Amino acid sequence: EQQVAKPLRRGHLGADPIRALAVYGALAEPLQQAQRHAIRLATAVSDCPGVTALGCDGTAYHSAGASDAEELAAIIASAVEFLRAGEAEGVAPATVFKSIAVTLHADADVFFTIAKLRAARRLMARVAEAISAGTPSTHITAVTAWRMMARRDPWSNMLRTTIATAGAALGGADAIVVLPFTYALGRPDAFARRMARNTQ
Repeated sequence: EQQVAKPLRRGHLGADPIRALAVYGALAEPLQQAQRHAIRLATAVSDCPGVTALGCDGTAYHSAGASDAEELAAIIASAVEFLRAGEAEGVAPATVFKSIAVTLHADADVFFTIAKLRAARRLMARVAEAISAGTPSTHITAVTAWRMMARRDPWSNMLRTTIATAGAALGGADAIVVLPFTYALGRPDAFARRMARNTQ
């Protein structure tokens, strides 16, 4: 059995109980317990520098109508909650912070997208400074926003996702997810998936 060496492992486990609670309105267990489990997961992968376990996902709030500033506020609040949960479990703030990855929406307003992603990086750096975690770089994933998608003229969505992707790249996103242009109509076909891949 072959294993990938820990320094070479890459991935994101996406434990984000606060987002799940915001989206579904309930969790399978109390929030504090879910936060404890997330922190234990972060501790388990702390020796793999390329793996993050905790997610601060602003896309749920953006999809529900939040502004760019509110989306940023949501990810910072989630990060602080993870740090508090880590403190309660006796885990060093630097260990928790290194395991946090951020996800934000990129939309057709290219300048706001650039500003939001750059602001997110600076805000996370300020949180790291406040907890004396050094200067770790936060992994930021940008997802093209589904709320900008048109249903009646889906072809125009290709322009919107292309502009959003450019904004995400110029804003310094580490990873970009492009939704298919027919996303608002349901399950995309092979052509829509191929266009989403090629947009990048």
